[in-house]
Amino acid sequence: MLGAAVKGQQVITTTRSAPYGSVEISCARLPNGIKMRGFITHKLDFLNVWQAFAEEDVKLGRREVLAYWTKRHYANVVARLLSHSMPKFLVMTCRPGTFESCKNGLDWPAKEEAIVLVHALESTKWWKPEPMT
Repeated sequence: MLGAAVKGQQVITTTRSAPYGSVEISCARLPNGIKMRGFITHKLDFLNVWQAFAEEDVKLGRREVLAYWTKRHYANVVARLLSHSMPKFLVMTCRPGTFESCKNGLDWPAKEEAIVLVHALESTKWWKPEPMT
């Protein structure tokens, strides 16, 4: 059963054996607008996604939330080796229509820092886990 929530800056959950939450994912590389369901299994990823959707501009439809899932963009070799237990989402708020403008998906080369992608998409706010570049 999913059921985590955020109070202040703390993630509150009733169980440690279930994902914190789930998201419906649209991916430009999937055919015919197919959507998938993904589970958020890292506490920091959940907090960052929660905070993005809690933004007033997102609630009012003036911004949309984009999340980029990755296991390749860590600052050092040790973090890459431990990537299975690391946060994996770069979360951003962008102007409406940004996702649709990325017809072939977001191209983020492994050696490029997150800030390059953030500025390229004209993000107004972003949440980047500490271990990411």
